Order: sequence, then structure tokens, then C-alpha cells
Amino acid sequence: MRGLKQCLEKRDKKRSYQYKSLKDCEIGENVNFYAIVLDATFPHQSFKSKKYLATFKIADISSRIDGQGVADFMTIVFFADRFDDLPICQRIGDIIRVHRATVATYRDRKQLTANVCFNSSWALFPLHFKGELETKKAAISDEFGPKIFFGKSVQVEREEHSLIRNLRKWANNAFATKKMLSNQFITRLD
Repeated sequence: MRGLKQCLEKRDKKRSYQYKSLKDCEIGENVNFYAIVLDATFPHQSFKSKKYLATFKIADISSRIDGQGVADFMTIVFFADRFDDLPICQRIGDIIRVHRATVATYRDRKQLTANVCFNSSWALFPLHFKGELETKKAAISDEFGPKIFFGKSVQVEREEHSLIRNLRKWANNAFATKKMLSNQFITRLD
């Protein structure tokens, strides 16, 4: 009986993730985080290798917003062996959760790298949750269930619910009142 209890405790310890704010990510460490997508590229094959990649600009509650309403974002680059393993973000403002991203610098800026073909994982959650469901359990699973994710399954622990709710509230307010991205990243279609 004692061995089973230790095994379960060890398994639960492995599953629990500590999430960092983007501001607190230190160069050289592996981090888990939640953030808001400000911009995203469509996955494509690298020019230098056979890997596929996608690049996202992300921000979170800890991100500084200047006087013009532009957020100080970080970039995350996802690498994978297959196109289907990469996130496709079709809506700016979606929430992304990443496990085991490496923090480094690129052009004197902090940048995150998620190597999906090695050990990183991701999940995309909608910014807006709509719908009242009949049972509270069903409502919770829909409110905190990801739209898409990488892996066989995904779990969202009860402690993460407040992270998601706070990010949704912050992002809705920020997008309603601020530009969030500099005009240098915006190209008019005409």
C-alpha cells in the first residue's frame, strides 16, 4: 500500500506545472507559461532544414504597455518535424499555454523556443467563452477546454482556471482600449 501511495505522489508531482509570467523568464531556463497571442505566422517549412516552424508574438499581464498602448511582447518560435504538430492561431487574442519552452536571446531580445519534436507542448484556448450549459461540470470543461492542442490529451488543473480567467479579463480590456502592436507590424491591405 505504501509503494502505491509513493508512486501516486510521484506521478502527481510530475504533472504539476509551475507557470511563470513572461517578465520573470530567465535566459537559459525551461519555462511553462500562459500568454495572449498578439500576432502569429502560419506554420511553414524552414529554409535551413526540414523542420517546420511557426512564430508568435505574445504578451501577458506582466508585459509593460507604453504610453501609445503598445505592449512589450516576447516572441516564441515553435519547431516540429510535422506541419500538423504546430499551432495554427486564426484569432488574435487567443490564449496559449506552453510547457517546456527554452528562454534565449535573439537580436538583443528575449525569445522563447518550443521544440515540439523533442519535449515541448502547447494548447490554444479561445479568448472569449460564450455559452451557458445545463451542468456546471460541462460549463467548466467548455470554459477551460482548449480549442486545439499538441499531444494525445490535455489537462487543465483547477489552479489554472484563475490564470485563464485573469488573462481573458486583461486581454479583453487591453484590446478594447489599446493598440497592443506598433504600426510597424501592421500592413494595410490597400
